[in-house]
Amino acid sequence: METPGQDNSRCKATPEMYSAAQITVYTSDGKTVITQVHPDANGHYRIELPASHYMVNANQGGTMFFNAGHEVVIQTNQITQHNIDIDTGIR
Repeated sequence: METPGQDNSRCKATPEMYSAAQITVYTSDGKTVITQVHPDANGHYRIELPASHYMVNANQGGTMFFNAGHEVVIQTNQITQHNIDIDTGIR
């Protein structure tokens, strides 16, 4: 969260934080791993998946410190954008 008038730069995710994260895509029941990727230094990632329902989690070193466990629906011939918020733990 950014507060007007305050220096919020210390709470922003660094390129190292993005790169250390692992995004895991599971079947809709959350039991079978479909794929895993790491975001680039800017936090961007791209995964090509067939149309279906999936669960998406993100973690770093086994610690799930992102908003996790979201269902993502992929539709045929469409691009689906899924943003993941990073909690840096810095307060």
